Amino acid sequence: MRARALTDRLAVPGRVLAAGVYRFNGKPKGLLHELWVHRTPTTPGRGGVLPADEIHGNLTAELRAAIRNIFVTVHEYARTKLPELTRDLDDYIYSYKVPKEDEPSGGLSAGLPTALAFLSVFLQRPIAQTLASTGTLISESHDVISIGKIGDAEHKVKAAYHGNLRTLILPLANRIDLEPSPLVPLAITHEIVRYAANLDQAVTLAFGAGVLTRV
Repeated sequence: MRARALTDRLAVPGRVLAAGVYRFNGKPKGLLHELWVHRTPTTPGRGGVLPADEIHGNLTAELRAAIRNIFVTVHEYARTKLPELTRDLDDYIYSYKVPKEDEPSGGLSAGLPTALAFLSVFLQRPIAQTLASTGTLISESHDVISIGKIGDAEHKVKAAYHGNLRTLILPLANRIDLEPSPLVPLAITHEIVRYAANLDQAVTLAFGAGVLTRV
């Protein structure tokens, strides 16, 4: 019921689903959780920041630092790739929250869903609540961002499937882990998993092919 409730919620800008894993008695189990990004108007041109005290949730210090770095990276990416759609980025102050409070959230696999959440708010375009993602971000330049391999991919696919999702974006580097997987039938992988090697590809999957080609 909880998984179905997640996918039934209204899609609004800045609310995305991340595929994660928790460990029970040492055994991994996949789960879906939400990430929220909001923006608040400020003096035009004086914003464009994510203050440290506007990162909320039970998060490790490593993840908090990563979120701030991702914000800066995605801010520059959006300005470069989508200048016509992001002229007002610096007119707002941003906030980030992981509403899951039961245990600390850590690791860097939340990099991709975090980036998509920021872009969703920057563009004021919602992402379908039937789509989740996972992946680390590797910034090669201001406009080239690769998506790195993550662990426990099989368990995240299971969580997405049992959560009635239509799409799970995974790093391309994880394809080799799933093709021969004894845990997830290949038919399920082919049904819901889409691979992305970089942020451009993930943006196309999340927002549609026309976003990055818009002038």
